[in-house]
Amino acid sequence: MIQREFAPFIRTSKNVPYMYLNIIIALFPCICAATFIYGLRVLVMVAVSAFLSFVGDYFVGYIFRGDETKKDYFDLSSIVNGIVFALLLPPDTSITIVIAGVVFGVVLIKQVFGGVGSNLFNTALASRLIVSVLFPNALNGFAKPLDDWFSFGTLFSGPTADAVASDPSRFYILEILGGQYSTFIGTGCIVVIIVGGVYLTFKGIVKIYAPIAYLVTIVALMPVFEGINVLSYLGIRTVVFYMLSSGVFFVATFALTDFTTTPINKYSAIVYGILCGLITAFMADRYDSIYVLCVPVLICNLTIPFLEYCIKYKSSSKRTSLSSVKEGGEDL
Repeated sequence: MIQREFAPFIRTSKNVPYMYLNIIIALFPCICAATFIYGLRVLVMVAVSAFLSFVGDYFVGYIFRGDETKKDYFDLSSIVNGIVFALLLPPDTSITIVIAGVVFGVVLIKQVFGGVGSNLFNTALASRLIVSVLFPNALNGFAKPLDDWFSFGTLFSGPTADAVASDPSRFYILEILGGQYSTFIGTGCIVVIIVGGVYLTFKGIVKIYAPIAYLVTIVALMPVFEGINVLSYLGIRTVVFYMLSSGVFFVATFALTDFTTTPINKYSAIVYGILCGLITAFMADRYDSIYVLCVPVLICNLTIPFLEYCIKYKSSSKRTSLSSVKEGGEDL
């Protein structure tokens, strides 16, 4: 019988449901802020996405693997995937697209690769990319923030004629920090994203090697690729506004810390973060924002086995070499 090895492979006294529960807690401020900014429809979208992701994950897994599913599918990972996916959607997305994204994520991204802990790609980001490709016209515009708290019509109709393009450059820095501009549901309010990241770090749930390497690389290379003069006020402002409004902090906090699709080894994680940051910096002003957020991470997901192997092999070779030197010295 073939033995499958499941991720996460983190050696810790904390069990997996506890770790995912803390991620849900860290996401809760993002949900609250988004609800305040875009209205109660956000709660409906997040709830539907999380519920369908959990139920769909369980039943599709049961079809594929039968009773084996019972011990694998109550770790809350599917709920986290559903929430993150929903928070990467525009506020006026229809429920139909939410359902489609969850179905594609559960069936194509997760179950095809073996189910919980075996998926090669980040499920939430892959689902978001798929719906962008399949429904490009329905995901182009953004609802105005602080506009209509009790509006539910877009849950069934999709974007209205009032949908606007995202243009954070027209706002003040405090408005950017508070998410008072048109963007994706969960990526706008940078303050609550940082609060969630700090919470996860201090609870010991995630490691910050990949996120920090990712963000630092974007800051360092974006001016190079875009020809931005960082010695000028305008250049500094451009970089700062991009970092705060593009959604890269959300990706760093909730995608580059994913247990299944992020390297465990410290050095592998740093290299992984640098690669993601490099691709992101290159794509920053050339592609739609959702592609800039999702594509680099999904590309780098493919490099994880190679990175882990190379780093592990190098470390093993170094230990063997040191051991040989020590033994040789004793013989002398």
